[in-house]
Amino acid sequence: MFIPLRTTEPSHRLFTPRSDFKMARSQPIVPLARTEVPRAVLAFPIAFQATPEGVCLVAVMGLTTERNLFVTADNRWAGAYVPAIFRGYPFALGTTEDGRQVVCVDEDSDCLRDGPGAKPLFDDDGQAAPFLRQVMGFLQQLARDRQATMAGVATLEKHGLLEEWPITIKAGETETNITGLLRINETALNALEPAALAEIRDASALPIAYGQLYSMGHLRLLGKMAEAQAKAAERMQQNMHENASMFREDDISFNFD
Repeated sequence: MFIPLRTTEPSHRLFTPRSDFKMARSQPIVPLARTEVPRAVLAFPIAFQATPEGVCLVAVMGLTTERNLFVTADNRWAGAYVPAIFRGYPFALGTTEDGRQVVCVDEDSDCLRDGPGAKPLFDDDGQAAPFLRQVMGFLQQLARDRQATMAGVATLEKHGLLEEWPITIKAGETETNITGLLRINETALNALEPAALAEIRDASALPIAYGQLYSMGHLRLLGKMAEAQAKAAERMQQNMHENASMFREDDISFNFD
């Protein structure tokens, strides 16, 4: 649960970074900002997704809504790029009732404690310490980038460039359908009138459009990753079964003589 950081709360004084990505295991689809596109396009498929706030640019990192394939069994990151939303965790930007922006933290992250590499969040006067100011700057910049990204995507939508993206991915003998995502209509993009193309360019949305198109080739990567993880899980289960058979109850005896 995310709550605002408070100088009066003793447990909010120190932050110890996590070294794993356990929090990302169940998040296969997360928002992206336009500034992330150049690196994200090299790592995983990018798509668009309708939300109550509008159509968002998102990273696609799994075949189901429960499993991020880029998080390994021991919770390490297996990809070439880590989305900003995970790099900023366990912090997030919140807004108070009077409109002020505040840094919030996930209290369930087990990061608000002393430990190796611990960083102070507040100084002796209760003011934000340098690390917390750095976090605030990162989150504010990311929020601005996301707003600009939403505006750019809205411009793409305005000119009819978004279409449903029917996805079928084969992993071994299993085929998985992914629904609810959108992609760029490349034919419509290439047929844009100069005025529309200029509007999309001025909204800094062209890199988003082309980035999404280029990233679609990574769908095969998701299938290969799912197949590899399924085989690894099968081997682990087989090893556990073999180990268990070595210690059958009738084989165990204790002799104290």
